Amino acid sequence: MDDVENYPWPNPDDFDYSGIAQQCERVQDFAICLGGAGDPDIVNGVCLGEDTGNQNGRMVSPKDFDEVFRPRLKRFYDLAHEFGAKAMMHSCGDTHDIMPTFIEMGLDIKLI
Repeated sequence: MDDVENYPWPNPDDFDYSGIAQQCERVQDFAICLGGAGDPDIVNGVCLGEDTGNQNGRMVSPKDFDEVFRPRLKRFYDLAHEFGAKAMMHSCGDTHDIMPTFIEMGLDIKLI
């Protein structure tokens, strides 16, 4: 816990957000994702990345998914919808088996 408590976490106040509205206006006909997979990005949608598949199918059991991944992802999907945005997610690998679960949870767009 010492490592976590002593980590230099970024401060949102250190960033300049003044140009975001203008940038979004210029690309309003497109879905924009910034950052990288695994780092949630919120612009005109919530863009997530979570590897849930590999070449042989799903990476975790349904039980483990429900206990570990579902609560975290569901919060982001719900946050997007709360603000009228779409929830997008990229996942590497074969996710066909878990796709109905993502849809039931509220995922709008699957990025591959």
